[in-house]
Amino acid sequence: MYSYSEAVEYLYKSNYFFISTSLEDYPTTGYLSYFFLPQRMAQVTNLSIHWDVDYQQYFQVNLMRERHRCEWFRSWEALSRLTGLRRLHIKLYFCLDLWDHCYGEFWTQNSRDLLAPIKDITAPRDFAITLPNWRCSTKIDVGNSRCIFKLPERDSSDTDDDSV
Repeated sequence: MYSYSEAVEYLYKSNYFFISTSLEDYPTTGYLSYFFLPQRMAQVTNLSIHWDVDYQQYFQVNLMRERHRCEWFRSWEALSRLTGLRRLHIKLYFCLDLWDHCYGEFWTQNSRDLLAPIKDITAPRDFAITLPNWRCSTKIDVGNSRCIFKLPERDSSDTDDDSV
């Protein structure tokens, strides 16, 4: 039994965990406490998430249905409880090409509310969020968080036109 408990601790501290949302899946980030025992939550050190933000209108906090708004903020709260995290990398993306030509303006209007919860995620020393498009502004208040924002590479089909 003693060697088993040592191995379990090593499993959480040494491995890379990956979570992805998609149009077919329900968000899992807010339910981490269902997947990990409470004493293991603090042992997760390395987590990457690919997060589809046009699923359930996550991209506009004021237009989300109440249950989706709760789900969005519960997900960020769950991440803030991972006190052992050393590395957290999140890639935000849109599945639908509906937003392809309005990222700049859209992001300016919505990013502050959408990403306000990152201020509470202070554990990871390596905390990066890749924004959905190279036109997204990285001028977002992160509070005491160590979060930095990254922009994806420009695609050869990208234009500078922000109009729809």
